[in-house]
Amino acid sequence: MGVGWFSSPKGSGWYRRSADVKAVSHGDKIVLMNLRSEQFYSLDGVACRAWDLLEEPATSVGLTDRIADEFDAPRDEIMHDLDGLLAGMLKDGLVREVR
Repeated sequence: MGVGWFSSPKGSGWYRRSADVKAVSHGDKIVLMNLRSEQFYSLDGVACRAWDLLEEPATSVGLTDRIADEFDAPRDEIMHDLDGLLAGMLKDGLVREVR
């Protein structure tokens, strides 16, 4: 059972960046603005890479596989963190489900 930010995203399982979000790279970070809510977000590290990969539709498993190939971390830990990231991004309107 997940709690808060670390709960698994629900729905189709395919995600993509929301068209309502603008992103700007700032050094090794990405700053996002949700144009609907006018909220700002800052991503770094693996979250930046996940954002890059979400330019095209992707599943949590697909993102995990790609990121596990690039970063030195246990796959289970990557999947857990990505599920939490996707759940939070979905809740905040940064990503949307695609079919």
